Amino acid sequence: MAVSLLHKIKKMIQRIQSVYLALAALAATVLLIPFNNFPLVKFYGDTVALHFHTIRIENLVPGESSPFNAYFNWPMVAVVFLIIVFSTASIFLYKNRANQLRWIAIDIVLNLLVLAGFFFLYIPFLEKELQAMPIYQFTAFLPAVSLFFLILAFAAIKKDDKFVKSMDRIR
Repeated sequence: MAVSLLHKIKKMIQRIQSVYLALAALAATVLLIPFNNFPLVKFYGDTVALHFHTIRIENLVPGESSPFNAYFNWPMVAVVFLIIVFSTASIFLYKNRANQLRWIAIDIVLNLLVLAGFFFLYIPFLEKELQAMPIYQFTAFLPAVSLFFLILAFAAIKKDDKFVKSMDRIR
């Protein structure tokens, strides 16, 4: 039993799209880890100093609480969590390429939702409310990195599918 499991894992890892999917899941996972030193965006103004993390907004002004409630980030957290789940689950669907492609397509759409929500909803809203300019950190672009790896995985699976179909025609 253990030998067959190791054989399946070895076969799964040999495919480059599994590596791409793992890297996409890893990039999304880093978004949910609350690094104090690595927020997505920093806001500094005359009366405000905030760090925007995926899971929380940290107020740096001593003695003041966050001007936003705890549920403000939940939609983004939920979608990032779904991205992690879909990317990881897609790795294990390697035997059914069509199903794997569907899951990755859904994952790409979710990733686009995170990017659009972050850059076109959250940040402009916070910028307007706080009257402060956003200072983007490198972690703000992790959803784009995840999207890049998902697109690479999708292309690799399509290439494999095309190769298998061409071999079926030869027989």
